[in-house]
Amino acid sequence: MHQSVELDPFGADGTLTGLQTLTFVVTGAGDRLQFDTGALEVASAELDGQPVPALHTDDAGTGFQLPNALQVGTEHALTVAYSVDQPRGVQRSADRVYTGYFACDWMVCRQSDFADRFTMDLALVVPSGMTTLGPGSQVDRTSQGPDRERHLWRTAEPFPAYVHAFAAGRLHGMPLPGDCPVKLDVWAPEGVATTEPVFAETCDMLRFFEGRAGVAFPAPHYAQLFIPDRNEAQEAVSHSILGGSSVLAVREDPTEDWAVAHELAHQWWGNRITARDLTQFWLNEGVVTFMVAAWKEHRWGRDAYDREIGLARTRWEGCRERWQDVPLTFAGPWPSLGVRRCFQYSKASVFLDVLRQTMGEDAFWLGIRTYTRDNLGRSVTSEDFERAMQARTPTDLSPLFDSWVYGSAEALVPSA
Repeated sequence: MHQSVELDPFGADGTLTGLQTLTFVVTGAGDRLQFDTGALEVASAELDGQPVPALHTDDAGTGFQLPNALQVGTEHALTVAYSVDQPRGVQRSADRVYTGYFACDWMVCRQSDFADRFTMDLALVVPSGMTTLGPGSQVDRTSQGPDRERHLWRTAEPFPAYVHAFAAGRLHGMPLPGDCPVKLDVWAPEGVATTEPVFAETCDMLRFFEGRAGVAFPAPHYAQLFIPDRNEAQEAVSHSILGGSSVLAVREDPTEDWAVAHELAHQWWGNRITARDLTQFWLNEGVVTFMVAAWKEHRWGRDAYDREIGLARTRWEGCRERWQDVPLTFAGPWPSLGVRRCFQYSKASVFLDVLRQTMGEDAFWLGIRTYTRDNLGRSVTSEDFERAMQARTPTDLSPLFDSWVYGSAEALVPSA
């Protein structure tokens, strides 16, 4: 599937306006298309050039009623003109805008379907002189009159909706040190002091993750958007958004580099290898949380690794005592986002530490490389991970996976 989106994020009265064409192949017959669209207001919609009505409901997003059922295997194009006033995940001011996670609040897509991957052309129409960041690479920049420009970004590989993001503003850039095979930049609002000490380890982190993944950094460039007055830590297709509260502790303690490492690691685990759905989300966040601990071991020593795993264990055990213990593939409901993170981030990283001890150093990292190489560009399940790890050891791993990942039927029932 391919998305072509043109956005004006600085519309009148703070409104974001968009024109989007989704090109798709039908996988299931039916006469309705359904998307997660948040607060989007659809002005018009056409399927293959013919008008179709938009049916908006608050709980189900936006549906498009088709005149006839579409046949499996046929290709179609849905074009939608829309606007949105206050989309989630979009932070705007007079001279700056950036987004994170809630992509289906500013375009038509399926936020909850992590297996719905697509390539994308994203055109941003912004005031002249602004810098933009978008998915993939910037392939064009043209004038749109005396005071407007159109910046076109394009991905060459498909990604799920939630990692598509963009930024635009009066930003200044800073190239990072290091003999890196990838172009690295930090972007920050004009007037913000240099941030080099905070991000200086990025190239070394990248090389470390390349080695552990067995896969070179899968893009020609990587940018980090630094917003000092915000609490942000969010990955995107080819950049990350990092707030001051997430990264500035590095100035006092260089070992507090978790946020830069975490979001960079997502370029492999989370963006290009994506959990199939929310029950498998530990494969995004737990793997990356563990990789941060592994980076710290590499950079700062074994004590730093043990401290990270110990902190994760404390968080998980605290939630287990206050609520209950559940397997990593628990389907919910969760009592809160914080509790979900206790398991999908923290318990998962402890599990990976146990798996490392069980398999041994060489077999464990060979399994991680096998998993990464075999699944790059896919949406995966726990079975995919188990299969890759089991292939690298004669030790039967099924008891560990049964206990930590899948659990018994009783474990899925919340305690009274």
